[in-house]
Amino acid sequence: MLNVARGLLFTRLEQSSGAKMEQECINSETALADIAGQIRGLEKQNIANVIEIGRLLREAQMCCPHGKWMKWVETQFAWSDQTLRRYIKAYKLSKQIDVTGLNLSISALHIVVDLHAARRHEQVYEILTAAETSRVTKKIALLIAEPPFVES
Repeated sequence: MLNVARGLLFTRLEQSSGAKMEQECINSETALADIAGQIRGLEKQNIANVIEIGRLLREAQMCCPHGKWMKWVETQFAWSDQTLRRYIKAYKLSKQIDVTGLNLSISALHIVVDLHAARRHEQVYEILTAAETSRVTKKIALLIAEPPFVES
């Protein structure tokens, strides 16, 4: 029901002009809360997708003959080595910790992955504990990761 109402609101907002659009947006806290919830749900799906991509990359790595893995990746994808490693590290982490149900941004997930790889388990625990009850963004994850953490 809220999706239909939100869709109608969005259609009306698209058709209205500047001040009227702003006024309707201000008065639509319920619709905005619904939109935010949907975005968070999609981001959780994205985290699941990051993990699945990492799993598939690991599978492909096992299938590639020795010395052919990186060439295959370069041929198939225009990813940096960092991106490739992050996907695989996210998959490996997910085998130990279920991160898909937590309220993490994808950037925060990357920080957790890098911290875990650096064996900074106390900071990983703090970030994941925070993500159980509130939204953890890259900025928050970096603050928890003190001393200053340089992403790999």
